[in-house]
Amino acid sequence: MRMTHRLAGLLAATLLVGAALAAGTKEEIEAHLRAGRWQQAEAELQQVLDKHPDNATAHYWLAQAQYRQGRTQEAAAEARRALALDPSQRFAADPQLLQTLLAAAAPRDAAAAPAPRPAEAGGSHLFGWLLALGLIAGAGLLWLATRSRERADQNAELELWRGKVRQAIEDLKDAVKASDADPSHSPEVKLANYDRSNQLQSALQTHLADLPRRTDYRETQELIARAHDVAAQIRGEEPPSVRQERLERERLAQQAAAQPVMMAPGYTGYGPVPSAGGPGVLGTVAAVGVGAAAGLLLAEAAEAATHSSVPQAGYDAGPGLDLGGATGSAADWSAGGGSAGDLDLGSGGGDDFS
Repeated sequence: MRMTHRLAGLLAATLLVGAALAAGTKEEIEAHLRAGRWQQAEAELQQVLDKHPDNATAHYWLAQAQYRQGRTQEAAAEARRALALDPSQRFAADPQLLQTLLAAAAPRDAAAAPAPRPAEAGGSHLFGWLLALGLIAGAGLLWLATRSRERADQNAELELWRGKVRQAIEDLKDAVKASDADPSHSPEVKLANYDRSNQLQSALQTHLADLPRRTDYRETQELIARAHDVAAQIRGEEPPSVRQERLERERLAQQAAAQPVMMAPGYTGYGPVPSAGGPGVLGTVAAVGVGAAAGLLLAEAAEAATHSSVPQAGYDAGPGLDLGGATGSAADWSAGGGSAGDLDLGSGGGDDFS
């Protein structure tokens, strides 16, 4: 169970890294910001800015994500870049928060250009190596767990057959004791019973020592059955194999006697006996088809009722988060970007980054 938990943790970490590397839509990034997933929002905003470097709103959102992670100097640089792209501040609905970001860690030279973002060269290669290592480690853990379970099953089966062999040996010993105590047995019969029992006990002891090297226990099962039959014969009882065959014959005879033969017009002796007035083959097929269609309709109705009853979850932006009053209706980042920031999330008049 511990190996399974480690494998699940490793796969979850791999999926988290893959999700951070994928560029998301405006709605997805906005959802990350509202939920406080700052690292995921930052990773996706970085990829958006690689394609749309002149988008003021994207720089402003990135500044907020960096500020919440304690990187105030980088947040101030991104806020200044957003303000330079759109001096009208249409990207911000909270001017006070914008001023807080600008003054978070102002550099000594206010006119100095913000430091460029660190290069992400080699990130994809690192992700590939991490993914490969995770898959290799997971496969190794799964193989070890499978081998350990198989070995445990083999040991349990071996101990089961050892117990059966020892039980057969004890059965032979008890039968010889019963033969020796039976006054109706002559000395010759007792000696013959002892020889038969002794030969089988020797064969069972040899087989018991060879059991760890066996993978097929059919010969073991036959030897054990023969030992119990001989022990029963020595005691003057019915052998178990003969009793089992007799009981099976009796059961089949009783079963046959309990089922009267029913003949119907047109019955050939093969398959079930047709009943008078029955639906026939076509009627049976039609009934099955109608039942299947009704089941599908009921399942679709239940699924529709379930979807309609699920409440829509909302996001709480929390104190100090400014997304410009965007409604989040845009599903993607539009190609290109204006130098003046053509998105007005404050008034809700635009839905795309351009």
